Amino acid sequence: MKIWTTIGLALLAAGCGGPPSGDAASDNASAPATAPTASAFAWPASLSPIGDGYPVAGKMCRRLGESAATSDYLDDSATLVGCPGGADGVEAQTILAGTGAKVVGEVDGVTLISVAAGDANQGMANAAGTVAQVDESVDAKVAGTNFNATGDVACSGLPGGQPAGQCAAGVVRKQDGSADVTVTWPDKRSRALFFDGKGNVTGADVSQADGSANHAVKGVRKAPDIIVVTIGPERYEIREALLTGG
Repeated sequence: MKIWTTIGLALLAAGCGGPPSGDAASDNASAPATAPTASAFAWPASLSPIGDGYPVAGKMCRRLGESAATSDYLDDSATLVGCPGGADGVEAQTILAGTGAKVVGEVDGVTLISVAAGDANQGMANAAGTVAQVDESVDAKVAGTNFNATGDVACSGLPGGQPAGQCAAGVVRKQDGSADVTVTWPDKRSRALFFDGKGNVTGADVSQADGSANHAVKGVRKAPDIIVVTIGPERYEIREALLTGG
């Protein structure tokens, strides 16, 4: 009897020292890692992203400037836009929903979309929450143009030694208050300048071909109603009334 008691105690001790239950093991398992969100997307410098969202601030897509990676996709009659992920993503599909937009390539995980100049505001939601299929700028267009207003701006330091003076300019005003100003030089080439709703310059369509990509785009107020934009030697005086219509 004493022998059997000893064996029983030994077996009981062995049972107490066994592996933890399945529930305990699962409790100690590490939680799966959280997948990165779209907002954490790191834009490749190779694409020269411009501004803080397209077609309005806060959106994931961006205008793209000229670089070695984008030069083959640029077109003077269109805006090149990049959207993180594939062409079937929500942001890309919102822009592609309008006419004049087409996928032209994919670089470093970014879908490249060419948006025809007349449709540069497509993808912006209207008051009803639906996506517009046509231009949604706030004001009527100047006859025969894609601009809401036109005029002249003081310009100097232009590429190729072009003379300083007055350059023709046109503006497309957006519903969020931002505006795109296209300044046409004497030789008929142009520079697009991008502004947010507060009149701050957010970028320009700089180019490696004319050397402007080597300079920062800067903006300062010369007077309460004049914004001076410089890109290296280039200098433009933009009146706030051109941006706002006021």
